Amino acid sequence: MEEEVKAAAEKGQSVAYTVVPQYRTDTSKVPYKFVLTARGYYKSGFAALSDSMTVYNTYGPAGANLGDVLK
Repeated sequence: MEEEVKAAAEKGQSVAYTVVPQYRTDTSKVPYKFVLTARGYYKSGFAALSDSMTVYNTYGPAGANLGDVLK
């Protein structure tokens, strides 16, 4: 999955992911939608992907690793 994401980013393609973070307090805010672009990771909703490919939930500590993210 990680290689697939990097390959798409290098080609300038956008990759959308749905993420359910491990830590959450408001279940109405999931699932989170993320879009990966060639310029990096951008958040959509209430959590964000960092350059280290870790999902950070606004309500708690780091959530799932990008490798565990479902497409």
